[in-house]
Amino acid sequence: MPGVKEIGSWIRDRFTFYDFIIFILQIFSATLIGIIWPFILRSLLLPSVVEYSAPLYFNFETCREQLAGVCSFPTANIDFSIVCFRFISEWSYVLDIESPSWSLKDYYEVSVEAILSQSTITSNIGIFQISVVLVDEVNVTKIFRRSCYASKNRSLLSRIGHFWWDLSCKTIFFPAYFIGFLTVTDDRKIKVSFPNYLRGMDLAKMKELYVQLQNRFIEVESGTLLFRARFGLLRVFLYDYPIFSYCLFACLTYFGCLMGIAFYWMLKAFFGSIRL
Repeated sequence: MPGVKEIGSWIRDRFTFYDFIIFILQIFSATLIGIIWPFILRSLLLPSVVEYSAPLYFNFETCREQLAGVCSFPTANIDFSIVCFRFISEWSYVLDIESPSWSLKDYYEVSVEAILSQSTITSNIGIFQISVVLVDEVNVTKIFRRSCYASKNRSLLSRIGHFWWDLSCKTIFFPAYFIGFLTVTDDRKIKVSFPNYLRGMDLAKMKELYVQLQNRFIEVESGTLLFRARFGLLRVFLYDYPIFSYCLFACLTYFGCLMGIAFYWMLKAFFGSIRL
């Protein structure tokens, strides 16, 4: 079995100082590629617009005969020609921008999130309908409807389950709750998604959008309209877990480059000189 001196002599006979410089440059290049490649991968796979949200301000009309009465459903209107959207970036910063540049070839899902007043929940208004109407430049409309239920759950088992879940999120699972992986239950929060996927091309032609809660007795504290791109598992992983996906692809790319470098020097050692 060869000793350390024999191995050192064998390395000196086959490699020069120039080869050492080449090896250092290869390691540096592999590190640089491992750092840069995840960013390139994200720019290639993720659409230009992944997620948009806009606040909803609900209004209603009073009755002509009785001004204290409500004679219309709570309705929110968004004018796409003047609205400033709130962009939710992949790093969780919030930026105000205008004129969203939709990714024309991707599909988007529309969601409506509303925070109801406590009096609305305790009054048990029951089932109602949420309607979303999209109007394009030539006044062609697309209508999406979904029924939902606003009622305080009076089941004893459900209350006990909700209590222990909220307590666990704030104690045992607090790290996951703090990051945002887990959420506590909220009877006032209603979120409705419309899986009728809209193409970015259709959204680019939108002129106005209406959201209507079809029950006159609903009181809404705040509302949010959300557009989210629909895509495959890989792109969901890239967008929803940016730090973890970056570290994973950076490590895979770096070790792939190291394997290529090791293969190169093995060929050079056993089969003679190889010119770069």
